[in-house]
Amino acid sequence: MPVSESEIRWGSYDVYEGPFFRGTVPFVMPANPCLEDQILATITAAEGGHWNAINMYDRCICTVGLIQWCEAGQFSVSEMLGSVYERDGSLLEPLLQFCDSFGVGFSRTVRNKWRFGFRDGRGEVDRIEEQRQLFLLKSSGKKGDWDQASRIHAKRWAAILASLFEHPEAIAAQRDFTVPKLYGFASGVGARYLSAPEARGTQIGRAFTCAFLSFAINSPRRAEESMRAAVNAWKDQAWTVSWLAHVLELLTFHTNVSIYPHRYEAIRPVLEKNFGIDLPDRASALKNLLSVKEIQHILVYVLGYDLGGSGPNGDGVDGIWGPKSQSALADFERRQGFLKDGVPDRTTNEALLRAQDKVKA
Repeated sequence: MPVSESEIRWGSYDVYEGPFFRGTVPFVMPANPCLEDQILATITAAEGGHWNAINMYDRCICTVGLIQWCEAGQFSVSEMLGSVYERDGSLLEPLLQFCDSFGVGFSRTVRNKWRFGFRDGRGEVDRIEEQRQLFLLKSSGKKGDWDQASRIHAKRWAAILASLFEHPEAIAAQRDFTVPKLYGFASGVGARYLSAPEARGTQIGRAFTCAFLSFAINSPRRAEESMRAAVNAWKDQAWTVSWLAHVLELLTFHTNVSIYPHRYEAIRPVLEKNFGIDLPDRASALKNLLSVKEIQHILVYVLGYDLGGSGPNGDGVDGIWGPKSQSALADFERRQGFLKDGVPDRTTNEALLRAQDKVKA
């Protein structure tokens, strides 16, 4: 059944207000997921997770879909609708009829871009102000700047778009549109780590890929800033659970975005389930994890393990998670009654700290 205008809610954020729809078609992990499916599952844990979710009360003017593609200035919604049209043009008939009723067409331009266009002389919708006129009619989208006609117009848009992406073929088109673009949210240091063999070839690397992109999709700039800070601060071996927790700590706290601790707590269960790792339950606990060198220091100087003669002090405390460190930690885990895999995780971290505190006492 198509989504009706009566099902569209009204919401607000910061200086904006407008229609929204939480969605009725959730993302469902397939039986044999690929990495891209795992990325989508992680992202959607924090983004609402519905193929037909609509938000029209922020600076994007109109955001649509599983990862909330933004229209304002980016034309992502227009391009995604073009992908649906290429798959099955009949799916867009209700939308095209609605647009025709107020003098707007939809087609591919000479620049090979899918765009809306006014038929009254304004031409292609290629500026943010025109995008507002297209989706919001006479409103700026800001609080208190909505007349009745603009409210009805925007809610009709929301209902039509939500109804479109209930259809399986439109959902398939949205997935095909989305997946190739996921890595495009990363740049610089983040992109370099995502291109490393470990990012696809190890469980920790796959977990990192999913976690980093879940933050990068929200804000590519902030994610890159946090990744640079993480690399500059971390001198131990990468691609370990401790390293991943360190990266997550910086992604969560470095840019001081108030909602990011909630984002971490939303994606953490997905990462643990999909990749068999153990991470702190609460974002605040991220700051209490030990580095590789700190773990090695406890193994040598608190628990008496021999890690060899590497490192600046010849005591094996070198920041490299090698066979001797893993074997020592596995023995410690066995004595504690844990799974003896020699891989640092939250449970082992807490046991090491308890052992250290007992010696200090």
